Amino acid sequence: MISMEQTDAELIKNWLKTQTSESTKVAYKYHIEVFREWFKKPFKAIFDMPADERRNLALEYQAFLRERDQNQNTVVARMTALQSLCAFKGFPLLLKRKRLKSRMDIDSHMFYNEDLQKMLSAANVEQKAILAVFLSTGWEISGIIGMKKAHIESLIKKAKEQNEEVIFFDDVRSKTDQPRLGILNPIAIQAIEDWLKDLKCTGPALFNYRSKEGVNTMIKHLCRDSGVTTTGRIHTHSLRKWVMSGLSRGGLNEWQTKYVVGKKIPSSDYTYLQTLKEEVKERYLIAFETTLDFRVPTGIKKLEKSFNDKLATKDAEITELKAKLEQNGSSLRMENDTLRREQARYSSQNQSLEKRLAKLEKAIHNVLEQTD
Repeated sequence: MISMEQTDAELIKNWLKTQTSESTKVAYKYHIEVFREWFKKPFKAIFDMPADERRNLALEYQAFLRERDQNQNTVVARMTALQSLCAFKGFPLLLKRKRLKSRMDIDSHMFYNEDLQKMLSAANVEQKAILAVFLSTGWEISGIIGMKKAHIESLIKKAKEQNEEVIFFDDVRSKTDQPRLGILNPIAIQAIEDWLKDLKCTGPALFNYRSKEGVNTMIKHLCRDSGVTTTGRIHTHSLRKWVMSGLSRGGLNEWQTKYVVGKKIPSSDYTYLQTLKEEVKERYLIAFETTLDFRVPTGIKKLEKSFNDKLATKDAEITELKAKLEQNGSSLRMENDTLRREQARYSSQNQSLEKRLAKLEKAIHNVLEQTD
């Protein structure tokens, strides 16, 4: 148990050590600093309060956040950090039904292919590579900026040797410790190669951007500088959602999509990990052509899909008509053969009758001559 005399900095340091992932540590540290700025007193003051007063203070802070931040999920994240710290110290916050719950994100901008094309045209070489990797992998910021240059270079070299257009590689997401399948499509590979030739690409990391805030700011600036008309908050999670939506619409099921981006999957399903990997490899190529190649405008893809659907319907109708014609043709051929046989039979009978008639006429002629 940490003593009450420890400074806030020491308390926070020891508390963060108990968190399992680096991304959680970074997020919690940021969220708890927001509380410190609002509280303006040492943490000892809140720990010395009676439980009811501490609860009321937390609800007051939650109300402040709701008014200031507006986004409910942000408020939930900040309150979770505060509750975690209090529980670590031995003073749990029992908010019961008063605590807000996470809700579906309806306040963020939804990216379209046209938006992404504009952003790419406004980006420098490094920014193009970062954006292309986001839209290829669907990973979180820490996964993107954590890529090592030597590793990616070796993957690209191997892909070229084997004439592979898409690179698939194994990875583990640090936040969830979940295995995932990294994917670099042709757009990302080309953008990375262009960046690797740049003189500014000098460090061991693939990219020079080193913080979540820096990357999110970059995305916001690209939207602004490229003239994208935004309909909500701009952040990289929206790019992640664009990828997940494209994978789903491109034919990947829920588990395959989660496996690509590193979302949690029940451990029992990892029994079929190799099968899952092969299925993703097979289906991703189709998904890239139909939904994830953002160089094709969304409207054109919709028209193309509509045209292809109509074409497929017409092809089915033509195939059905051909089958009917074949069937009718077969029946007609059978009828024609029957008619020919009947015609041959009638012709034979006619010839026989003509011979008999000729004989009869000759017999009559002989009888008439004898009578004369």
